[in-house]
Amino acid sequence: MERAGPDLAGARHISSRLDATAHAGATIMDVCGADDRVPVPDATKYPFSAICFLEMTFWDGTAEQSYIGTGFLFSGTAVYTAGHCIHDKTFGLARRIRVYPGRNGAAMPFGVLTSSSFYVPQEWVASHTPDFDYGAILLPSPGFSHTKFFGMESRPANYLANEPVRTAGYPGDMPYATPYMVEGTVASVTANRFAYMIDTMGGQSGSPVFTRNMYGFGNHFTLGIHCYGGCPNSATRVIPQVLERLPTKAA
Repeated sequence: MERAGPDLAGARHISSRLDATAHAGATIMDVCGADDRVPVPDATKYPFSAICFLEMTFWDGTAEQSYIGTGFLFSGTAVYTAGHCIHDKTFGLARRIRVYPGRNGAAMPFGVLTSSSFYVPQEWVASHTPDFDYGAILLPSPGFSHTKFFGMESRPANYLANEPVRTAGYPGDMPYATPYMVEGTVASVTANRFAYMIDTMGGQSGSPVFTRNMYGFGNHFTLGIHCYGGCPNSATRVIPQVLERLPTKAA
């Protein structure tokens, strides 16, 4: 039995090889009982149009290694994701990340942007502490303008517990770059994370865990960033510190 770890470990390699050992100690299988994931019906419609397929390229000291992940648009130039999608414990900082919002297989309705400008907390870089597993990909201006974006909300623990939530992303065990979604409820909450028995797979790290309903100007709000498997699977919780630190554009 492999212990729980970042979902990047089970991501489908760009070469279409499922690399189970690239990140030691990480779990691939994160489906909790029956698999409740379903294909996204239309990735060109919000909120799925604001969820991004990521191709992350790292340098291993000899050659480039590429993996997949998920992110979401907070603005036209800021994609939020898991910290380990940007800075890996083994490979260090990504060389570049390609961002495809609303991608569905070969269909790339909104194009692609490539970035080498990132933000991750120093606590993540120094020790890869799960409480700080979040980050931002900062895109060249003007970025994307095809969709509404995700809001971010910090909720007190008592309001977050048992909250109905949804997540959607790009699991590596499905056809390449095909988005899937699933719903469930928050099972437990700690100061910096929350857990759920929602099915995920490698490649979905960085997916938004968001409100089922829309608020304000018709936006869904992200309550956490999916990072880890293990049943229960878990997210980095959106707390005031996360909101303060995540940038909305390149400096």
